[in-house]
Amino acid sequence: MPLSYSSIGGVFTPFASPTRRRVPQPVYSHTKGLVFAGRPSHENITFDIVGTSRQGVSMRDVLAKSGSANAWMACANDQVFASSGLKRITLRIKWPGLEQIDWVRSVDVNLSSGPITRAQLAFVVAQNFARFVEKGQYEHSAVPDWRLGQNAIRFDHLVLVSLYNISGDSYQADIAVDPRA
Repeated sequence: MPLSYSSIGGVFTPFASPTRRRVPQPVYSHTKGLVFAGRPSHENITFDIVGTSRQGVSMRDVLAKSGSANAWMACANDQVFASSGLKRITLRIKWPGLEQIDWVRSVDVNLSSGPITRAQLAFVVAQNFARFVEKGQYEHSAVPDWRLGQNAIRFDHLVLVSLYNISGDSYQADIAVDPRA
């Protein structure tokens, strides 16, 4: 029986890169088995290079160039949770074929310097995905096309497109894979 995954973001803007493909992620569901089906309580947050729209940013670049993000990341200094009233969010990483990994991390979005910026949030998300890939490459994947590791999908291939509010304070990232990222 083929695995089926829900779309986190619904309708998507096509990618300009012919090698970029969206990761079909299972959407987090509560322990009672209910998938959030209502309207999210907070806006989704997009990540782009200056001059692009809904194409995402290379996670490798986010970690390597974090100090100069305002020069290349669109709206890098926007305080993305300033009006949300949230002090922290729950970041959940789900990956096709690696459902056995329960990656749930608390992320402070109200820092001592003020509300977290888009660039700071991208950095935290990218750090979490780097750690997730480190762990996931040693796990058995039920979906070979989405296997993580040296001869498969590597962290360097990951593109952060957006962060979706899936329920309450829970967020999942819309991720793409691009071997040329």
